[in-house]
Amino acid sequence: MSAETYETLRTRVASLDPASGQQRAIVWADAGERIGASRGPSGELEVFIVGEPLIVANAAVARAFVHGRWQTASGQIFSATRLVLPASDPFDAIAALLCVELVSNGTGADPQAGLDRTVNLIEALLRQGTARTTELLGLLGELLVIHALCRRAPNAARTIVASWYGNTRSSRDLQLGSVGIEVKTTTGDRSSHHAQGIRQVELGHAVLPDTLIGDGGDGLGEHAFR
Repeated sequence: MSAETYETLRTRVASLDPASGQQRAIVWADAGERIGASRGPSGELEVFIVGEPLIVANAAVARAFVHGRWQTASGQIFSATRLVLPASDPFDAIAALLCVELVSNGTGADPQAGLDRTVNLIEALLRQGTARTTELLGLLGELLVIHALCRRAPNAARTIVASWYGNTRSSRDLQLGSVGIEVKTTTGDRSSHHAQGIRQVELGHAVLPDTLIGDGGDGLGEHAFR
């Protein structure tokens, strides 16, 4: 099998089915089957560099890599360094492009040198691709909080929705009376977030006082949702 072109690889990556247990359908990008792509059990994209563990000096890129052992769909065990990408359409294209670039940079013959030559591109693609994903994830978290509050106090649903400032330049996402709520969302197993400035954690109001949502007799006072 010769090295794949981007267009061909992009089509093959898009058609991959999620892994079944430990077994994965692999789309190989090179003749030596050292660079490949697959989908994990949840549909996430995976890019494999077959061989011994690799050193990733770039901290931002290193967080996305892990070394381990996996199975092909035929049951063959292989050791590889794996890059995990989210399960969304832009990452089909990103996975295909990374495979082609890794092959072009000689990763099949010299995995460490090839990765070193590709790491800056990987960082740029991860930053570009995750920016939109992070934005959508944050929006989803805010909507889930609004939904939970509306279920908690259905008579105040209109007030709760009106308290959302996540779509504006505000230091908090919701402002209920004098209670400001900043929503942070993650898909990881740890909840660790950076505050976007001191106003996200200081006491006070997130929006101008004359635009604050008051109690209005609906039970949404300062202590209602602490």
